[in-house]
Amino acid sequence: RREERGERREERERARMENNQKEESSNTAAVEEEPFDKWIQETLNPSSTASSCLSLSQSYFTTLSTTTTTQQQQQEKKVARLLSKLSTPLTTTSSCHTKAFALLNGALKGLVSTETTSSLSCDVVQLIGNFLIPHIGPLDDDVPEEEEVRDAATYCLLSLLSLPPSSSQSEEEKEVLLRFKLSQNGVQRRCALDEGTEDDEELGGLSSLSRLRRSTCFTLLHTTLVTLQPLLLLLSSLEMTETTKTQMQSFASLTTLCLHNETDPRCLLQLLQLFSTLQNTLAPYLPHNFPHEELFDAMAPYYPIQFTPPPNDVHGITQNILHNVYMDCLTWPNERMRELSVEMVLDRLRPLEKKKSYYDEDDDDDEEEEEMLEKDKKWK
Repeated sequence: RREERGERREERERARMENNQKEESSNTAAVEEEPFDKWIQETLNPSSTASSCLSLSQSYFTTLSTTTTTQQQQQEKKVARLLSKLSTPLTTTSSCHTKAFALLNGALKGLVSTETTSSLSCDVVQLIGNFLIPHIGPLDDDVPEEEEVRDAATYCLLSLLSLPPSSSQSEEEKEVLLRFKLSQNGVQRRCALDEGTEDDEELGGLSSLSRLRRSTCFTLLHTTLVTLQPLLLLLSSLEMTETTKTQMQSFASLTTLCLHNETDPRCLLQLLQLFSTLQNTLAPYLPHNFPHEELFDAMAPYYPIQFTPPPNDVHGITQNILHNVYMDCLTWPNERMRELSVEMVLDRLRPLEKKKSYYDEDDDDDEEEEEMLEKDKKWK
C-alpha cells in the first residue's frame, strides 16, 4: 500500500509539473506574439511600400535561428501568425493587397536565405498554398489593379515552392503530391480568364499574358521540379500511390501545353530547358504514362530551329543554343520519342512532289515551287 500511495503521489507530481510547463509555454507564446504583432502593424503602416515591406520582412526572418527543433517550430508559428494577420489588409485597397503579399513573400525569401535554408512542414505549406491560390486567379470586380495583386500572389507561391521539402520521412509522398498540385493550380489560375470570357483551352489565357508573366509561370513549374528532385530520389515508383502518379502525369501534360504558340526566343529557350528537366525528373517514375506524344506534338512545329538574333542583341541567344537544347529533348532516350523523331525527319526529307497535300491547289503554278521541283528531278 505504501508503494501504491508513493506511485500515486509521483503521478500527481508529474501531472502538476506538466501543467505548469504548458501554462508557462502558453504565456511565453502570448508574450512573443505581442511584439511580433506590433512589428507587423508597424511594417504595414500607410507610408510603407510593397518594396520596403518585402525587404523588412526578409531581413527579419533571415535573422531567426533554426538550429533546434523548438526554434523551427517557433519559426513556423510566426509564419502562421503572419498569415492570420494578413486577412485584414486583404479586405481594403489594392496597395494594401500588394503590401500584404510582399510581407509574406519577404518572410518566405528570408527562410530560403538563412544559413540552414529552413523548411516548413507539409501542413504549413498547404496552409499558405490554399491562402495564395484564390488570389492568383481572377478577382472580384471591386479589386482595382487586379493584375498587380495576382502577380504578387504568384511571386509568393514561387517563393513557397522554392523552399526545400521538410525532412519528415513520413510525409515524403504527401509533400510531392502537394507541391505538384500547388504548382499546377497556380499556373492554371494565373492563366485563367475573367468570368464570362469563353475559352476551351486549359491554358487559354497564357498567350494573353506579357512575356515576363509567362516566364514567371514557367519558372514556377521548373522550380517545383528542381526542388522535388532530391525527394523523388528517395522514393521508388513502385512505392508511389496511383494518386501521386496521376498528379505527376497531369503536371507533365500541363507543362507541354506551355510551348504552344510561343514565339519569344527567351521563353522558347526557357521552355526547352524546362522540358529537359521534366523528362529527366518524371519520366523514370512514369514509364508507361509519361506524355511523350504530347511533348513531341508541342515541339514538332519548331523543327528545324530557324532563328536569327536581332541587331544589338543583349540576351545572347543564338540559333545554335536553341538547336542544341531542342535536340536534347527530341533525342531523349525513349523508344516512342525516337519513333516520332525519325518519322518527322523523314517527312521533312521527302521530295516536294510527294508533299503536294501541304500546298493549296491555287499554288500549283507558283514559279518558285516549279523551280524547286525541277532541281529535285535533276537530283533523281
